[in-house]
Amino acid sequence: MKELDRATIEDLGIPGLVLMENAGRGVVQVIGRLYPHIRSAAILAGKGTTGGTASSLPGIFITRE
Repeated sequence: MKELDRATIEDLGIPGLVLMENAGRGVVQVIGRLYPHIRSAAILAGKGTTGGTASSLPGIFITRE
């Protein structure tokens, strides 16, 4: 995964922040399908790229429709 991230950022020019936000949107979509009435959530993440994705989740949860 690390190599795919590197190639996407360096070869395709897509910023890492965009990758993290897109991953976060995907996570929120799956959680929304599994738990359609969810009103709150706790977000736990390790260090590394999962931490970056996790940091995008609160804003996405708040602004989701």
